Amino acid sequence: MLRPHGVRGELRVAPFDPEAPNLQPGCTVWAGEQRYMVRASRPAGAGAWLLALEGVRTRDEAEALRGALLEVPDAELRRSSEDAYFVFELVGLRVVTDEGTTIGVIEDVLATGANDVYVVRSGDAEVLVPAIADVVRAIDLEAGEVRITPLPGLFDDSP
Repeated sequence: MLRPHGVRGELRVAPFDPEAPNLQPGCTVWAGEQRYMVRASRPAGAGAWLLALEGVRTRDEAEALRGALLEVPDAELRRSSEDAYFVFELVGLRVVTDEGTTIGVIEDVLATGANDVYVVRSGDAEVLVPAIADVVRAIDLEAGEVRITPLPGLFDDSP
């Protein structure tokens, strides 16, 4: 949470997903050990949202939450689109080529602005795989793998 907004307990927040599907009225969020229900939410520009939480009615109550990380229970997570994935779902997935060659395992996901980049551990090396449609062909959470078509030069020095 970034800061209080106004005098009625609203909070300015910066969600990981700019569409904020998990911050809609009726959603449950946690700030530390405290559970809150979202009463109202609206976009505030520049990727931020304004939230009104049950039990937070004054600026002082909102100020007490400044800097807190808002968390959503896994069972209540909502995707912004069918092809959107959460970082925790991707970390640990095997990365394989269309031919079935295992490249490695996703260790992290970098948000670069233009597109995400998968950090793939391949033996002792680290490979950065752009998460773009030309490269990532399929993500199968049940099979535990991401199928890719490598761009020329991604894994070797070929042009």
